[in-house]
Amino acid sequence: MVDAPAIAGDKTSPYGVFRPVRRPSDTAVGDIISMNKSDLISTVARATGQHQGDVAKTVDGILATIKDALTQGNDVRLLGFGTFSVGQRAASQARNPQTGATIQVPASKQARFKAGKALKAAIK
Repeated sequence: MVDAPAIAGDKTSPYGVFRPVRRPSDTAVGDIISMNKSDLISTVARATGQHQGDVAKTVDGILATIKDALTQGNDVRLLGFGTFSVGQRAASQARNPQTGATIQVPASKQARFKAGKALKAAIK
């Protein structure tokens, strides 16, 4: 693993240096640091010594597998990390803010994630 030169705001992890990404969509007060897919791929590639292209295929495969499982209505449990599941949102009524008219919001499904015990403990 090659160490990258430090830049203000860098975070270190067992996997190397993580460069924070700041986006205009970040609206909270203070520094918001987030990791996108390409940051994840780069970090894993540095940590494992694999080529980024190989890591990208692996990450894409993992995400596709999770998506397929959720599409079929199955849960994906990653011990120590968390559980991806599909939740049901009931039909409801809402108001159009421009006209004040009542509209029907149909029932829908949504992806959910519940952090596991080890992940919660690591974040604290």
